[in-house]
Amino acid sequence: MSECILVEDTSGISVIYPVGRSISEILAQELHSNAVYSVVEISSLPTTRVFRAAWRLQNGALSIDLDAAKEIQIDRWRAARAPLMSALDIAWIRAQEQNDTVNMPIIAAKKQALRDVTATDLSAIITPEELEAVWPDVLTL
Repeated sequence: MSECILVEDTSGISVIYPVGRSISEILAQELHSNAVYSVVEISSLPTTRVFRAAWRLQNGALSIDLDAAKEIQIDRWRAARAPLMSALDIAWIRAQEQNDTVNMPIIAAKKQALRDVTATDLSAIITPEELEAVWPDVLTL
């Protein structure tokens, strides 16, 4: 099995692997006549599925919509940020209760840095691999 079928619809790209059937059988039996699809080498698929929702078919080839991938990356940051922000919310309340004027500005600065993470400039990123590698330090606290 060296080829697969990529099918694009309104929900994105589906990958059909021809297990037990030939590509031509699947095309004849499973896809409607107006389906947008392409037969590609499995080895041409991205090795990571991080930006799977940004996959597109263009001229029979798989591409990654970089703008959509950037939104996916920012959503990943939001998910990583949530537990960090919750922990800082607890620390903030404790600092307020104890009138800890030393730690309150430190906590506030950390929270602001976490809020600012989604404003990270990604305009210089030109490949999905570069984008996936971008992970702000503030999210690794």
